[in-house]
This record gives sequence, structure tokens and C-alpha cells, in this order.
Amino acid sequence: MINAGFWHKVPVVRLFIPFVLGVGIDMFATLPIPYIVGLLFLSAAGCVYFYFYNPSLRLGWMPACFAYVCMFTCGILLHHLQDIRIRSDYFENIANSKWAVIRISEQPVARKKSWKSGAEIIGIIDSSGKAHAVRGKLLVYIQKSDSLAPVSYADRLLIPMHVLKQVAPPQNPGEFNYKRYLAFHQCYHQAYLRHAQYAKSAIPAEPTIYTYIYNTQAYFKHVLATYVQSKNEMGIAQALLYGYDDDIDEETVQAFANTGTLHVLAVSGMHVGIIFMILNTLLKTLDRNRYTKWLKAFVSLLILWIYSLLCGMSPSILRATVMFSFIVLSNTINRPANIYNTLAASAFLLMLFDCNIIANVGFQLSYMAVLGIVFLQPYIYQMLIFHSWAGNQIWKITSVSVAAQVATSPIGILYFHQFPNVFLFSNLFIIPLTTIILYGCLLLMVVSPIHFLASILGYIIYLIIAFTNILVLWVEKIPYAYIEGLQISIPQTLLLYAMAASIIAYFLRHEQLWFKSFLVFSFCFVCITSYTSIQQHKQFDLTVYNVSGHTAIRITRSRDSYILADSALYMDKEKKRFHLQQHIWNSGIESDVFEPIDERPRIIKAGNARLLVLSKSSLKSHGMADSVDMVICTAPYPVQKLLHIPSRKFILTSAMGAKQAERLKQKLLVAGREVVSVRETGAFQLSLYEYGN
Repeated sequence: MINAGFWHKVPVVRLFIPFVLGVGIDMFATLPIPYIVGLLFLSAAGCVYFYFYNPSLRLGWMPACFAYVCMFTCGILLHHLQDIRIRSDYFENIANSKWAVIRISEQPVARKKSWKSGAEIIGIIDSSGKAHAVRGKLLVYIQKSDSLAPVSYADRLLIPMHVLKQVAPPQNPGEFNYKRYLAFHQCYHQAYLRHAQYAKSAIPAEPTIYTYIYNTQAYFKHVLATYVQSKNEMGIAQALLYGYDDDIDEETVQAFANTGTLHVLAVSGMHVGIIFMILNTLLKTLDRNRYTKWLKAFVSLLILWIYSLLCGMSPSILRATVMFSFIVLSNTINRPANIYNTLAASAFLLMLFDCNIIANVGFQLSYMAVLGIVFLQPYIYQMLIFHSWAGNQIWKITSVSVAAQVATSPIGILYFHQFPNVFLFSNLFIIPLTTIILYGCLLLMVVSPIHFLASILGYIIYLIIAFTNILVLWVEKIPYAYIEGLQISIPQTLLLYAMAASIIAYFLRHEQLWFKSFLVFSFCFVCITSYTSIQQHKQFDLTVYNVSGHTAIRITRSRDSYILADSALYMDKEKKRFHLQQHIWNSGIESDVFEPIDERPRIIKAGNARLLVLSKSSLKSHGMADSVDMVICTAPYPVQKLLHIPSRKFILTSAMGAKQAERLKQKLLVAGREVVSVRETGAFQLSLYEYGN
């Protein structure tokens, strides 16, 4: 419980807050490192003075300020030093590079037309033939020819340097920033390899711990495929057992997301907690003396970390594993740890190895969920008292769900733009069912050598998973099961947390200061929301999207939208959601009128602007004699015909191939016309107010 002396009991939390602020600031701002180093030395000198040479003043406010500034600067410097690009052996720092030696660092995953995998750049051969040992990360796509991956983990490939390309930024407004996502993983390049563009080393790679991990995962997948059989149900079993979710169909994943239960498909604290409870029960007899207690601690830690490795060391499972490791050690030495210190220490430890982990959504959600459960759940649980066992258990699960949802909702809205209204109801049956499934999958691995028992257990697991899927899909179809299209910024997210913290503090402490703080934060939130709404009502824009092989043209006025696009794109839910939907939400669009592109030229009037859209049909003179402000081409028309159109601006859509668009662009440029190829520049956006309205 929080009381006046709370901050004195959580020194790790007090030091962690300025440290994480320093890391966060350095992630988005370039700071002068010499000044930061000087500030670090000054603050460290102040800490030494107050804590060693003048200990009588160590409890004042000044020593604390020196300590906080010291941790703040440490966060900045650590994040800067972890940037692989400043290292002298980073592969881009080697001049005249001609060939790269890469090592596959992940098991390849099948995509529609390629195999995708992470890789490490371990060597460079320059134009003189000299080899250099280097470091770097790379995202690799290998051309697909059959159902078997052409490479596997730890394979070494020789590839030409010219295939390495920098990861492109988002090509459409609001689109997921994959470049920034990879940058947080220290990966800045990608390569698409055709069959003739790489040579695989004939020398077999030496086995590493990951070799055994991937072999174990392959064995688990084989057992589940043998006894669970149905692909979608097997995919859910894999996700629950070791976090691999690529075999689950998109509809099922979306249903879990819409009902607020997607967290069960990502191996997290719940799964590690189940493993911890199983170990604690099985090894309980080792608590008899201090020597066997250390044996229990060693076995527990070994199994927990092996399970973490097996699940791919995701941030959420790393958080849980580190936290449970602290709990195991504190129980072994009979010194119960403060849970807030434990949380901060686990995050601190993970950030010492990788500061960018704080940008990971799983990391953020995991820590906020645990913080919400630890802090809020006891208060929520005390609000109601049930005398029956069943009622008490239901209320316990409900209070945990409410606490976790309150703590994670702002982050969920920021990243996923939706709120599951039925999360209370869905979690009541999903958490128990998935717990049973996880226990069943663990038992299946144990009895798999006994075919008869494994067949029966596998069929039972299949039935439970199928029943769970039916329930989730049914709940998703409940009217208003979820709210979609919620849009907030990072400042608004922080304000939501400040509002929640202030109102909770007011109810706990009954101090007017906290209520006034809540009102101030609420006022700031409303101001940002109002400003965004005013800007949306004033908008009058043209957007030509960049979606490879397709054309999509949107005119947005206030909160109404007209989109001209090919039907194949607009009816493809996955592509539409990835490339277009975020822009719709960002723009606050309420009415979206779709019209398919047909085979005739079309003139669109938007205010005083006249736009000519040329589709795949042959160019005709009808309707084109009048002047137009710009021409939007969806196919490579003959330049001679295009030059007869009285317009100086041409937009080439991504429906054209890259070479076709480039040839047409160069010819139009030679003719003195202004040309924009969205395939090259990304989506084209223009305010139509410059033409009058």
C-alpha cells in the first residue's frame, strides 16, 4: 500500500525514473555528448562528496538531485554508446566494400513469395580482396521456390554489397513505421536475395545454444502437428507453448485482439508464472534446509531461463523471467523483496544490455500490466466481498483484468487504436481455458513417446482450443464488443497516465492537490483533442497512395472522404488496413465514399482544382481539351499523347512497374513537365486550398 514513506522504501524506483528519462530523450533528440559527459562527472563528484565526505547532509534534497542528474546522464550516455553505428567495426564504416559475409541469426519464416529471416553481417571483402571482420544486422528476404527454406539458422552466405538497401520509411501517411521499429533493434538495412545472388558456405556451422533451442521448437511443432493436427488449433497451441504465432490465421488473431484477449497468445508473465508454480510445487521438498534450497533455486532458475530462450527471449518474457529470478533468489536468502524495487531492478538490468527495449510494445505493456495488478488489484478486490468460493474466484480474475486493463489501455489505444469493451467477460473464460491448454501442451510433450496417451490428450487439447476459438469469435460479434479507430498522440498518452495517477492518488490520500492536478491534466488533454478536431474540420487534401501494383486516390474535405481506387485493393482487408486505414483514423474521416476505377478517363473537380485520372484504357481526346491542374496516370501512356494534355503536373501511381514509371518520368522531365512518381517518393499529398474552395 502507498503511504507517506513509500518513496523511501523504493530507492531503485527513484533512480530508475531519471535513468529511463535520459534514455528516452536520447532516442529522439541529438544531444552534445561532451556536455553530457561533463554533467555526469559533476553530478558524480557531487554524489561522492555528499555520500562519502559529508555524510551528515546525505538526507537533504541536494544529494538526491545530484544522484538523479547522475542517473539521467548515465541513461543518455548508455543509449548513445549502445548505438552500433558509432563503432569502428560497423560494416558501413568500411570503404570500398564489395562482398558481405552474413550469418543467418533466426529460423526463416515463410511469406507469400519469400523466406524472411534476420541475419548478422560478420565480414566484408573490399574491392582489393581484403577481408574485414565487422558487425551489423540485416533483414533478409530470400526468393521462394518451394516449401522448404533454402537456408537455416547459423548458415553463412556470401552476398554482393549492392543488394543491401536501407530500410525505407513509411510510404503512406499514418502507415506503420517499420524503419523506426527495426532501428530500435539496431537493424538499418535489408536485402532481397534471388537464387543467383548468394552462395552458401559448405562448411557446416558449429552448434550453439540457439541450435538446440530451434531443434527443440521443431520437435514441439512436430508433436503438436502429429496430435493436434488442425493447423489453426496447432498454431494457437504453439503460441501458448513457446510464442510462435505465424500459423494462426488472421481472422482468429484479430478476434483475440478485438475481445481484449490477444495477450494470452504472446508468451508473457502468465506463462512464466505457470511454469514457476509448477516448479515450486514439484520442488517443494527441497525447502527443508539451506543447501537443498539453493539446489531448488538453481534448478528453478535454469528451467525458467531455458524456457525463456525457448520462447525467443521476447521483452515480455524477459521481464517475467528476470522478475521471477529475483523472487527466487530473495526467497532463498530469506529476504523478501519490495515488488516495486524488483520491477525497476528487472527493467534496469534488461536496459543495461539493450536500452532500446523500452520502445518495445510488449515490454511497455508487460510492465504496465504488472504494475497495474500489483498496485490497483488489491484496492479493486477489496471493493466487493463474496462468501462463496466460485464468486470469490470470479471476482479475483475480474479485479486482475480491470487492474491490468486500466494500466495498459492508454498504450493499447496509442498503438492499436481500439478498446475492447468486453474484456471483462472474455477474460473470465479465456484465461482459465488457455491455462488448461498450456498445462495440456506441457503434459503432451511429456507423454508424446506413448502414442496412445498422446493421441487422446492431443484430441482433448484440440477440442478445448476449438471451443475457445468459437467463444472468442462469438464474443467478437456481440454488438459494440470493441471500439475501433481511437486516435491519441504520445503526449495524450502521457496525459492519460497523469490523469489516472492523479485521480487514484486523490481517492487514496484525499488531498486537494491531487484533484487539482487531475483537472489541469484533463484540461491539457481536452485542449490537444480540440485542436486536433479543429484541424480535421479544416482539412481539404488530395492524397495519392503508394501501394505496389495498385492505385488509390483520396480527396478529404473536413471529415468526408472520396476515394477512387481499384477494387482489388479496396476489397483486400489486409492491404487496406495496413496502407489506408491509419490515415482514415488520423484524419478523423467519418464518411468514406468508394468508387472503383473504370476504363475511361475521369475528371474530378475538387473545389477549384481539376484532376484528370487516366486508367488503363487507351487515351481519348474527349474531355481532355480543357486545362487541368494535374494528371494522375495509372499506366505508362505514350508521352506524345500525354503532352497534348494542357497540364504541367503529372502524378505517376504505384500501379505502374518501377521501370515503366522511371522511363515515363524521365521523358516527361525532358519535355519540361513537373513529375512525381509515388513509387519513388512515397504517397503524394497536397492541400487543395491553394486552388481555392
